[in-house]
Amino acid sequence: YAEKAEKTNDKLTDIISFISDNALNKLTIDEICEKTHISKYHLCRIFKENMGVTIGEFIKNRRISVAKQLLRNSEYKIIEIAEKCGFSDSSFFAKVFLREVGITPSDFRKNSFEIWNTKWTFKTIDKKYDNKTILYIWWQEMLLKTC
Repeated sequence: YAEKAEKTNDKLTDIISFISDNALNKLTIDEICEKTHISKYHLCRIFKENMGVTIGEFIKNRRISVAKQLLRNSEYKIIEIAEKCGFSDSSFFAKVFLREVGITPSDFRKNSFEIWNTKWTFKTIDKKYDNKTILYIWWQEMLLKTC
């Protein structure tokens, strides 16, 4: 049993590595199966069982994560970011981004820009929160206000 579990973990590591390296390209389950030498059924089953999400959700999450980084740290146009992150067009990208993140890509960029270009001074009465936690709480409140 332990040997079977180890083989599954090794396969899963290969799958995740391949998907992570190629998520920004057009990527199909058939291509993943071919590269990892696993049947489509087995691939989808072990991935969902072990990761808690489908392969499609994993790819989408990876793409959104990269898009957030590009929105925060680059001057690429949103249409360019959509393309770089493997989305078929910018309107589909905006729709997926809004559904997953809760705000549009342009609002995300604007809010990220405003946050990082503001000088912060934190004075807390309750010492259990550090500055990162306070910033996170503030960010969550800002997101709720914009939705």
